[in-house]
Amino acid sequence: MDGIIPIIQLLYPTDYWSQWPEGSTTRDAMEKAVANLENYLEIKRDTIDLSEHWRAHDPSGDREPLATYLENV
Repeated sequence: MDGIIPIIQLLYPTDYWSQWPEGSTTRDAMEKAVANLENYLEIKRDTIDLSEHWRAHDPSGDREPLATYLENV
């Protein structure tokens, strides 16, 4: 794999991880873990709204919300 540079992207799903309130133990722990990973990999997170992305690109073709789809898989 000489000459190939791997692309590393840290996706941060804002619609799911923001469900915990600011200052909660869970959210603080997740934020610390993501910040440590950013520092270790020397990259910054890319935020993504998975529900919005699903609405725009619905790979299931069923036109159902992502949360509904995930309940059934």
